[in-house]
Amino acid sequence: MGTILAAIVWAIVGAIFYKASSSIVWAGKYTLFARRVIYHSLFLMASVVEDLAFIRTLKYKELENSDLTEEQISFIKEVDRNALDNWKEAAIGIFHQSFPAPLNTTVKFRTWKEAMKVLEKVLKTT
Repeated sequence: MGTILAAIVWAIVGAIFYKASSSIVWAGKYTLFARRVIYHSLFLMASVVEDLAFIRTLKYKELENSDLTEEQISFIKEVDRNALDNWKEAAIGIFHQSFPAPLNTTVKFRTWKEAMKVLEKVLKTT
């Protein structure tokens, strides 16, 4: 009877150890995956912002050659700046909403500026 009880205890200990170790491996594997997704997404968003800056430069040159007044052009620039700032902050907000609670700690930034610092750090190390 003692060997059966010992076998049951060892089976339970083994099941608990398996569950704990598989959870640790799962967390590590998906944390690495989440970091890679974050860095690639940040790189993509930074590229979009750079392209948008180039397009806006062309737009503003054309606006200067148009019949618009300086005041109207300034208003358009301000609207563009606000729209881009809102887009940046919304994009960062989506990061935090998209990750489940166990992986939410992998998003180590709260603002666009912080996100670009993280991206710059990653690009320097690669």
